[in-house]
Amino acid sequence: GVFPISIAGKNIKVYSNEINNVQSKFIRKFSNNKITVFNSSFLSKNFKSKKKYDFITFNKVLEHIEYPSKFLKKTYKILNNSGYIYIEVPDIISKRKTSQYLWEEFGLGHLHIFSKKSLKLFVESLNYKIEELKSLVEPSGKHTIYCILSKNVV
Repeated sequence: GVFPISIAGKNIKVYSNEINNVQSKFIRKFSNNKITVFNSSFLSKNFKSKKKYDFITFNKVLEHIEYPSKFLKKTYKILNNSGYIYIEVPDIISKRKTSQYLWEEFGLGHLHIFSKKSLKLFVESLNYKIEELKSLVEPSGKHTIYCILSKNVV
């Protein structure tokens, strides 16, 4: 909830989906209830949004999702045609460039590992257009890939 909390109250409506009840409460509390928090699984049949969103973020999420293709297909349906998605995932290049301590982060509930090439191929296969795709090194020394996507509207 760090990013949603940081932009709450900036003259935009912020929504957050959090499966963990404790995290939902944390987001509500630290945003002074400026964020509408849905406490459910995004992939469940119970999660239905009639709303379309302009900007959707997945910061260190996709690597934890059992079926990330289902996840992004569902996201496509709730994204405005002129909207954007921001994705951030750990970069497999960390294995070669960082200490063993930082490499251990890939064992913490990560079901998928991405490189720039695999992330590019993955999102393009789901009919997204890549607006930007870059690698970066975080202040902690972790290697991260981020990309900004839009719908590939014809």
